[in-house]
Amino acid sequence: MQERLMKFRDKNMEMVLQTLVDNSNAMANYILNHPMEWERISHLALQDDLPPIHDAIDKIFKEQKLDIGDLQAVKRAIRISKYDLLAILTYKYLTNRLDTETFLRCWSEVADVIIDTACLAALRHTERENGIPITNTGEGFVYSVVAVGKLGAQELNLSSDVDLLFIYNTDDGFVKEGSLTLNEFASKVTYLLIQILQEKTEDGFCFRVDADLRPEGRMGVITNSVDALISFYTNFCTELDRVMLIRARPVGGDKRLGEEFIKAVHPLIFRRSFDVNSLSRIKELKERITKEALRSAEEGRDIKRGRGGIREAEFVVHAIQLTHGGKNSEITCKNTFEAIKAIRNHGLMPSRDAKDLLNAYTFLRRLENFIQLESEEQTHVVPSDKTKLNQLASRMGYKPNPSESLLSDIDAYTSIVENIFKRIFEEDPRKLELLEAISANISSCTNREEMVDSLCWFKNEETKKVAFLDMEKGATIKEISERLTLIAEAVLLEAYKMASKDMKERFGLPLSKKPGEAATLAIVGMGKLGGMELDYGSDLDLIFIYSEDGETSGPKAITNQEFFTRLAQRIISLLTLPTRYGKAYAVDTDLRPSGRSGVLVSSFDSFKHYHLVEGMTWERQALLKARVIEGERSLRGKIEGLLEELCYHTPLPKDIKEQIRDMREKVIQEAGVANGRAINIKTGAGGIADIETLVQYLQLKHGGREVSLRTPNTQEGLDAIEELGIIDEEEALMLKAAYEFLKKLLCRIRLLSGSPTNYLERDSELTTLVSKSLGYRCEDELVRETLKNLEEVTKIYQRYFGNYSANVFSALS
Repeated sequence: MQERLMKFRDKNMEMVLQTLVDNSNAMANYILNHPMEWERISHLALQDDLPPIHDAIDKIFKEQKLDIGDLQAVKRAIRISKYDLLAILTYKYLTNRLDTETFLRCWSEVADVIIDTACLAALRHTERENGIPITNTGEGFVYSVVAVGKLGAQELNLSSDVDLLFIYNTDDGFVKEGSLTLNEFASKVTYLLIQILQEKTEDGFCFRVDADLRPEGRMGVITNSVDALISFYTNFCTELDRVMLIRARPVGGDKRLGEEFIKAVHPLIFRRSFDVNSLSRIKELKERITKEALRSAEEGRDIKRGRGGIREAEFVVHAIQLTHGGKNSEITCKNTFEAIKAIRNHGLMPSRDAKDLLNAYTFLRRLENFIQLESEEQTHVVPSDKTKLNQLASRMGYKPNPSESLLSDIDAYTSIVENIFKRIFEEDPRKLELLEAISANISSCTNREEMVDSLCWFKNEETKKVAFLDMEKGATIKEISERLTLIAEAVLLEAYKMASKDMKERFGLPLSKKPGEAATLAIVGMGKLGGMELDYGSDLDLIFIYSEDGETSGPKAITNQEFFTRLAQRIISLLTLPTRYGKAYAVDTDLRPSGRSGVLVSSFDSFKHYHLVEGMTWERQALLKARVIEGERSLRGKIEGLLEELCYHTPLPKDIKEQIRDMREKVIQEAGVANGRAINIKTGAGGIADIETLVQYLQLKHGGREVSLRTPNTQEGLDAIEELGIIDEEEALMLKAAYEFLKKLLCRIRLLSGSPTNYLERDSELTTLVSKSLGYRCEDELVRETLKNLEEVTKIYQRYFGNYSANVFSALS
């Protein structure tokens, strides 16, 4: 081959062909066997602008004197076209004249033209062999090929199957001069079309065809009428079908029939109403993909099916499209690259996540092409042989240490995809349903006042649903608290969206020090909100942290500090403004650095400095409940890392127990007893706060070694403490039972009183009502049970912290 290339006086032609030969055995074999194509390949490869794909192939067809009725001529012409264009595109790709997204799109266009040509040839040949199909309506027989998968998305990789569905217009008719049904005729066309495309001849093959995504897979008929296909998906469409149909696109035959089918199934794919069951089934698909990734790990480093691979990246996009596409048509793009950008532009994924996902997906698709370039085989496994790995890395431009550098990038990019893949499915379906519902409510409002009203109305209506589950269905306290927390998060995030939109319209984007990037805000839930433990009437304890200092991009530029301070103030205002439905929530920001005397919003660096240098023990204890509710991935990760360092990896003061005890006793003395008849079941002695304090002390003491203790949720903390044997099993069980009892009692008191009180009052109508609602025969029985729990908690608490002072203990008498 080298000797034959050396005969060229044209150095440019020699350079093109040598580049192809050096990088691909498949290209080398084609070039060697088709010397008449060398000039065309090198000429088009060196042109700055690639001619339209259709025009380039038409020119080849004319030179081949293509007769669409001659199957052998068709097979040769479409194979010559395929490999000529593949060589041209590959050279431009290898020399960085085409980026990955453009290469995939151009290669898909090649496949479109070839499939369309093969379709016409198969149809003509079948008519000649079997007669002309005639419909009963006289409208004529129509046949269409619809691509799904990579080709449907216009991102066909170098050696991929083409996933195809085959459709015809009606079953009502017959074939002239024959006994075939229209389905039998259409099936003959399909089988011939597949054979034309994938048969290996001396000129190679066009594409391997996968028709298994049709209804009932391999067991189903190969070709369906459009009505039969629509009927099937209307009645039996699974989540897997919906994912597949996202990328459906007509590529051959009558494109209008293909479009008719796609238009008909569109509402089945992108549903306007949010469906939690659908999301659960999407999660089941996610689990299947995860299991497949684990299996593929045994076969080598699979960049398609493996962890953090191409399939996981695509499924992240598809899950968002299925969830939100019914109400946002702009994210229903078939192409993954375009879809990621649209999802980012519509705020359905943090901009940093979207940028990282796009970069990772681009890298993985490029790597996939280079793996397949060598021999035109459909493989996605990174070579384990060191020599082959070095060759692959060198082809991709890595040097020095090519294999090490490539593996490092693979690790980095697959980790990005894996983390986003995991995170996108960590969201509670209940929360997603609430976010969808509140967003729909807000979008129907016609003015600002209605939008603020809607926040409070939504909170009230959803709280009523929780109250029903509580009173009528016997929901557990954990379920009640979680649902109340999720409602609060949905309202908070909608308020954040509203306030953020206003601020950006007025002042522009708050800019990062990195060119082209924005600074961002994180909202951290503290206390009950952070622990997913809200009661009826709970305040929202919030901390606001922004990523970095800078200025906004608008004509009225302000500092990032001022921008995010105003943003936080607007969020708080939206939550606390009185409306005709009341106010949504009270907000407490006193747990921020320096409390009420500190700034409302802290930069990450100042927040970190404060807690590392000035933070008190009680503040560190409070951070155990911190949970980032909203925040761009990078800032969220930094905050979560800092919280873990502060809570679990910073040495404890020697008098940690005494400091925690003193702070707790101060709270008890301040809470005291409202009057001689009232019992403080939350912050009083033996109350909920005693259990929380003990759990937090044990978390600080043992959490550095025991990861299972690192949770902001008290019940989960108690479970971990019991499982680890940190305290006596009997004590652990007693604390868990007391916590559930006291929390349930507190919720019921607040629900029936309509106020955020912490007190159970003896001899009151409310307590009588509460006792009956909880199944007690009388008020005294409930009071005795309450005092018993408080006393048991007190005993356990004092075993670890010592006896209360006399002033504190008198609160129980």
